Amino acid sequence: MKLLLDTHIWVWGQGTADKISRRVRRLLGDSRNELWLSPVSVVEFHTLHKKKRFKLRTEPSVWLNEALTGMHEAPLTTEIALVTGRYLSQLADPADRIIAATAWVYGLRLITADTALAKLPDIEVIVND
Repeated sequence: MKLLLDTHIWVWGQGTADKISRRVRRLLGDSRNELWLSPVSVVEFHTLHKKKRFKLRTEPSVWLNEALTGMHEAPLTTEIALVTGRYLSQLADPADRIIAATAWVYGLRLITADTALAKLPDIEVIVND
């Protein structure tokens, strides 16, 4: 299964086990699954870190290097930028629109805890509950 991780799932998956459901933890740990990440999640990581929304035990560059190990990059393309328009009325956050469009363009299942993303009808979403 090809899984696109929403930013918070990716960050939580690096050690905040109490925020990840058992089902999602199993999916993340299953070596048969491919874990994908949008570059916009790295941008969001930097923003969240700067706002002190979480603490790191290492330097951000070290954390990122470890957190990106084994991840497949879902390149940001013009097609993704064009598809974000279909989510303008449903998602206020531009990063969420990019992540949703990435899932749609690449045919990935999105893992998220975001209720707005979970309601999208045209992408497959696995909710962290």
